[in-house]
Amino acid sequence: MAYCAMLQRCGIYAGATPEVLACYADRGITVGPEFLPPNGYDNWYNHIGPKPSPELEQDRMDNNGNYVYGNIRWATGSENASNRRWSGQQRFHTYNDKTQTIEQWALELELNYRVLAKKLGQGLTIEEIIKSHRKQIQYTYNGESLTEYGWHCKTGISRQAIRDGFLRGKTIEQILRFYEII
Repeated sequence: MAYCAMLQRCGIYAGATPEVLACYADRGITVGPEFLPPNGYDNWYNHIGPKPSPELEQDRMDNNGNYVYGNIRWATGSENASNRRWSGQQRFHTYNDKTQTIEQWALELELNYRVLAKKLGQGLTIEEIIKSHRKQIQYTYNGESLTEYGWHCKTGISRQAIRDGFLRGKTIEQILRFYEII
């Protein structure tokens, strides 16, 4: 739950790893008194509202600000990633004279931005990642060929549901029909 994770990151609840604490509590990021127990959950929930979609995550609009009224929202992974500090990792990458952020490359390559950031963090170049990614399986329906992630982005069907369909031997057409997309 986003509320408990917020409290863990800021060192109020136990359970956060040292790496997570270094990015939040050790930087002085705190939770405003309005969101602290015992009544904090109700205040937080009334302010941010229910999570509109499973794909969204809590985000601080000012990345250097605290978890307080007016500075939290539900955001997509890409929006949240665009709002991150980039310690030690290059924010822009160039391939074939095209320079983009990690988020922009992830969208173009139909890769999860965290997967792309992890590969870059492991020392791979954007060129190496692009060349290996082009070997990914494409699934074609009605003349349109997309990866599993591409179909997820296009249809809103979860990647896990698409993957499960393929593991059960279904075609992309059968998966789209099952979810009443076509």
